Amino acid sequence: MKSPPAADAPAARPATALPIAIVGAACRLPGAPDMAAFWALLAAGRDAVTEIPAERFSKAAWLHPRRHEPGKTYSFAAGVLGDVLSFDHAAFGISLREAAEMDPQQRLILELVREACEDGGWREADIAGRALGVYARLHACGWPLRHDPNQYFAWL
Repeated sequence: MKSPPAADAPAARPATALPIAIVGAACRLPGAPDMAAFWALLAAGRDAVTEIPAERFSKAAWLHPRRHEPGKTYSFAAGVLGDVLSFDHAAFGISLREAAEMDPQQRLILELVREACEDGGWREADIAGRALGVYARLHACGWPLRHDPNQYFAWL
């Protein structure tokens, strides 16, 4: 038997209170730089796990054969995005200096929001000033490592 809700529990909103619509989609995934490539990857049942490129992480600095060696890794297998550094900063009104310091995830989200809007048939002029929401999931990555690998452990 289900117990009644607590007296201080917020009331449930009716389903019609906040209409939403998904009008476009975009993605950058390992092995799939866009939605069409993603569907092809799924349809083919391909595995997009590869090895982290040497220019992103040094095997000499991080690799260790023991699985639980502190501060090391025993594998460089990963789902890796392709070119994460090219970015048309001017298209977003961002200076080259600012763009150089941005985490690639920040650049990607800007590109993907634009692509999702285009996918939905929305031109920039059509959505400027409108109440729209963008929902995305990002996570911490090793971008600070590009300057000093020891920074990684400072912000863990």
